[in-house]
Amino acid sequence: MSELHKVIIFRQGDEQLEAIPMVNVDEWGNGRLTHMSIDGFKRHEAFEDFHPLGASKSFFSPSLDVMTYRELTGVVFANQAGTLYVEHSADGYDWIRTQTGLAVSASSGKEFSYKTSARYIRVVFTNGVTANTVFKIMGYLN
Repeated sequence: MSELHKVIIFRQGDEQLEAIPMVNVDEWGNGRLTHMSIDGFKRHEAFEDFHPLGASKSFFSPSLDVMTYRELTGVVFANQAGTLYVEHSADGYDWIRTQTGLAVSASSGKEFSYKTSARYIRVVFTNGVTANTVFKIMGYLN
């Protein structure tokens, strides 16, 4: 059975933010942030994945309809080097890669932020020539 918990975030100096993340907690105590609002600025979890990738394999995020969002932000970590790309689409099927890839060094996390330029957006992480054993990516719509 899941419960919805209210969590307050404090910044340095204990000055309270207007932040109310909603966390779903299952019966085993595992929590997952589902959305957050900070000073009226809404943030929604778009995707997350924690499955390792084989050599030269790619992760494709879901096709995200971003008509009511301004940007996609997130973080990626892999224990082997890879490259993160952003793609935009008018229909969610035909994709245009709009920027040079973001290099992600082995065992080094990298934050990303992309403005939404079309109705749909997705990210693609392409692993290097060595399979990774750790891969984590999370994306949020703002």
